[in-house]
Amino acid sequence: MAMEFASQNIISCITFTTYVVLGNSLTAAKVFSSIAFLNALQRSVTRHFPPAVQKLNEATITVKRIQVREDQALV
Repeated sequence: MAMEFASQNIISCITFTTYVVLGNSLTAAKVFSSIAFLNALQRSVTRHFPPAVQKLNEATITVKRIQVREDQALV
């Protein structure tokens, strides 16, 4: 839980630092809209990424089981 809060600040700092280093200037409008976008993105990733990883792992295991059964059937 604490990592979620820290990661938001770290990602924001890295994003804004990179933006400024690339020669752009920050305005309040850009900062506020960027933070709103990053918050929405974080919520979406937090909600959908873990189930996607779980389903990917389940699919990988299923494919391995099918391959083992096919190999056993050929022998």
